[in-house]
Amino acid sequence: MGCPNLILILTDHFRPDAVGRHTPVLQRLAADGVSFANAYCASPLCQPSRASLVTGLFPSQHGVCGNQSEPIAAAEQADTFMQHLRRAGYATAMIGKHHYLDRYGIGMDVTDDDEAVRAYGFETVCQVVDDGENVHNDDEYTRFLAAGGRLEAFRTACREGAWRCDPHPFGEEDTVDGFIGRRGVEFVRSQPIDRPFYLNLSFVGPHPPYWHPGEGEVDTAGIAPPEGSADSPATRRRRAHYRERCSRIDRCIGRLLAALGERGL
Repeated sequence: MGCPNLILILTDHFRPDAVGRHTPVLQRLAADGVSFANAYCASPLCQPSRASLVTGLFPSQHGVCGNQSEPIAAAEQADTFMQHLRRAGYATAMIGKHHYLDRYGIGMDVTDDDEAVRAYGFETVCQVVDDGENVHNDDEYTRFLAAGGRLEAFRTACREGAWRCDPHPFGEEDTVDGFIGRRGVEFVRSQPIDRPFYLNLSFVGPHPPYWHPGEGEVDTAGIAPPEGSADSPATRRRRAHYRERCSRIDRCIGRLLAALGERGL
C-alpha cells in the first residue's frame, strides 16, 4: 500500500454549530470519520494560529502572536510538516488563503510573494486574499477576473454593496470560494496516480462580507435569534447570509470529493 494522499481544508470564521442540514457534505465526512468535538486552535487570530498549524508550536514558541506580525523564522519555515512531506516524496500545494505573511493592506500583487510561500514547503502556490482586501490588492482571483474583463465590476460591487450583504455580481462558481474550490479540483485532477500529494485548500469564507450570488434575497426562515445580543430583521438577514456562505463552501468540498472519486482516490 502506497502513501496516502492528504488534504487539509481550512475555512475562516466557520463556527462548529454551522455544520448541520445546510452542510450535508461536511455532515457526511464527520459521520464517516472522526470528529474532534473538544479541539481548540492555538490562537483566536489567523496568522498565529496558522503558524502553529504548520510548525506544531505555540505562538509563544514561534513568536507570531498577532496578525500583521513578522513571519516565522527561516529555520522554522524549513521544518514545517509540508517540508517533511516533500522530503518524503509528496507533491505539495497551497491553494487559497494562507496568512503566513500579513502585509496586504498596502496595495500590492500578492503573487510577488509566491516564492516566500514556497519556502514553507509548497511546490504549487495559488494565493488568494479576503474579499475586501482584493479591492486594493491583486491575487490569483483578481487575475482570473481581469482575464474575463470583470475585475472592475467586481471591485465596484464590493466597494458599494458587499458589506450591506447585497447580491454578488457573479454566479457561485465565480465567487472567491468557488474559484478556490475549482482550483483545488484542477489540482487533484492533474496529479499523477503514482505520486502522493498534500493539498491545503483554504477558503476565505465564511469570513465577512456576507454577500451572495444570484438575484433575490436569502431565505431567513429557520434562522435562530442571536444569543446575548439584540434580535432584528437585519441581524437575521446577516445570519442567513452566513449560513448560505457555509453552504457554498460545503458544495465546493462536495465537488472536490467527486473529483477524487472520479480518479479512484
